[in-house]
Amino acid sequence: MSFTPAILYSNYLNQNISFSKTVDILLNFIENNCDPKIRLDSLDILMKIGSEIPETYNILERCLISEEEEMIRARAAELLFSLFLKKSLKSLIWSIRNDKSFLVLNTFQKIINKIHNPLVFDEFQKRIDKLSNKMSIDAKDFIFVLDQSKSIDEIRILRNKEMNLLFLNQNTITLVKKGRISGVVLSLLKKIPKTLYRLERVDYLDLSFNYLKELSSEIFKLRELKSLNLKGNEFNHVPTIFRSFKIKNLLSLNLSYNYINEIPDWIGELSHLKSLDLSYNELNSLPKSISNLINLESLNIEHNKLREIPDEIYNMKSLK
Repeated sequence: MSFTPAILYSNYLNQNISFSKTVDILLNFIENNCDPKIRLDSLDILMKIGSEIPETYNILERCLISEEEEMIRARAAELLFSLFLKKSLKSLIWSIRNDKSFLVLNTFQKIINKIHNPLVFDEFQKRIDKLSNKMSIDAKDFIFVLDQSKSIDEIRILRNKEMNLLFLNQNTITLVKKGRISGVVLSLLKKIPKTLYRLERVDYLDLSFNYLKELSSEIFKLRELKSLNLKGNEFNHVPTIFRSFKIKNLLSLNLSYNYINEIPDWIGELSHLKSLDLSYNELNSLPKSISNLINLESLNIEHNKLREIPDEIYNMKSLK
């Protein structure tokens, strides 16, 4: 009888096949099948049903240490933590010390947050410190690097005396000053990685040319943010979170090349702004309250559908 992991699991749940036979077939898939998806599905099912027999441990350990596919190694680490933590400690620590895959290291990070083992935690922290020191970046910010890159070998670094540029992948660039990430450029994304909001020192954030329609309120956590570029996204309105924006340091906001057709009256509450770019949108009018932006030095409203401009704007003394 021919099985896929899903069919096998269904037969097991329906008691058409024994536990031991199910485990044997899953282990055979993991060890000998050439299709990574079948192997991953088999590991997932093995996690669901559990198996603490010696052969399960031996195969998982081989996957962790010798497997070429990083996703298989990562999943094997999860199972070893779950099923054989005490027995597999030496192998897990070896992997933490030596695996170059950031996917695998990310998996360790998630596991460590759930399973509090001081020995594993200390080894993981040592590895993070070693990697972050190699790139001259604080370990607190390295978590973002870990999340955005596949391995340290794929990161390109441009160094000079004042700052470093880290090219983490084809869509992510970071600017590092004095060991902390102070600038981030992200592109071609549908959602923003949550690790971004853990970067305490970011003052420049370029989210231009993504597929964003809204912003998460977690952006409030970037309390040092001075410049936010949202150019070329899919906003059809000014994100409402700006009304309660608690980052008083924000001086520059770029909303150009979106689909915004109306500017809300509360825009005037962003009185700390010095630069506001609303060009290349679908605006028919501007609210008079925009004149309340008493610190605004630059206002770009070109290439909209404006029929008139409020007289109050012409009286804004701060505009240059």
